Amino acid sequence: MSDNAVGLAGLGFWLFIAAAVVSAIWEDIRKRETRHATLRALIASGQPVDQAAVDRLLGKTQRTEHDMRIGAIVLRYIALGVAALGGLLAFLAVEVLFALLGAAAFLGLLSLGMSAAANYAARVDATQSSAPNDIVLPGRPAQGDAPQQDPGA
Repeated sequence: MSDNAVGLAGLGFWLFIAAAVVSAIWEDIRKRETRHATLRALIASGQPVDQAAVDRLLGKTQRTEHDMRIGAIVLRYIALGVAALGGLLAFLAVEVLFALLGAAAFLGLLSLGMSAAANYAARVDATQSSAPNDIVLPGRPAQGDAPQQDPGA
């Protein structure tokens, strides 16, 4: 295979990766625009909007702790795979073993950090879940507020 063909294959691979990333970002932006348009139409119609509906429309049902725990588990298994790859490639060159074991250790430490962050996020979510999280729409009083009376009346 010529050098030009290898270079074009590499370029094609990276162009494919770039197209996949750009299309995922574009899809996310379109979804967000649609959600905002739906929320604007709901507010403009004059119907009462509760916090749960707003959170569902805007996608604010965060599961930070859950997502971090899944990320930590995935990183652990990637670290194990990199270490196993180092063991298999050690037959070719011993230097590869040490480099891949170092990379596996780094990934394992990242996994431990994500687990610690997930535990912290769980504690923060538990303390913040008791606080009210009301949304005030334009032209409407917040929950618990008395309607304001015109002082000139």
